[in-house]
Amino acid sequence: MPRSSSGSQVFDHGPLARQSAMAPSRASNLICLVGDICSLAVRRDRMPRRAYFLAIVLPAMAVSAGAAPAPSVDSVPSYVATRFKNPILSWLSQHSGYRLANDADCSCADDIARVRAGWPPEWPPLPDFHPYYIVGDFRGDDAEDVAVGVISQQRPNKFRVLIIHGAPPSGHAAKNFLSEELDIRQGLFYGAPRPKPWRLGVGPFESDGVTFEPTRNGYRFSSADDD
Repeated sequence: MPRSSSGSQVFDHGPLARQSAMAPSRASNLICLVGDICSLAVRRDRMPRRAYFLAIVLPAMAVSAGAAPAPSVDSVPSYVATRFKNPILSWLSQHSGYRLANDADCSCADDIARVRAGWPPEWPPLPDFHPYYIVGDFRGDDAEDVAVGVISQQRPNKFRVLIIHGAPPSGHAAKNFLSEELDIRQGLFYGAPRPKPWRLGVGPFESDGVTFEPTRNGYRFSSADDD
């Protein structure tokens, strides 16, 4: 992972975001194909049957076979707040090689149960805890942000943290952020009894882990070892 001049681990939106920005839209390609098909259909009466089949039917079949199904609301776990579902689905529709991580991916049912039960009085119970879903103000701008884990089809034993930012009272929402890959057996953490200002954290259970420290263009990892 790259490091800044101060030695802290730094990451930005990564190659995935840059590739997505440069790649042509799948929808645009489909629109172009539909336009070509409509143009050919107008000339159907002047085309031999075989030529018509090769020019229209085969390309349409190829598009149908290659298109990934669009993610639906059912693909988002029920514990995700309704207000976040559309932004998450929008991101997934643009990154078809990813899916949302869920509790089962962690293979850490005992750890989840302990976090939900808490360790009173030091650690309060978190009955709604899910390792790959956290809501909070991650940038300290009074906006409500959401962080979820996403898993690549090519790397099922790793996950990335996707942060979708809300709009602060004054100004615009920060860009979506996608972290580098992390080992799957970790969880996201935020809030009390950790000291303020609260930061989004990630790490193995019963460990200090690392925090996402806001930067101008995203976040950097920070740990107790940096102090």
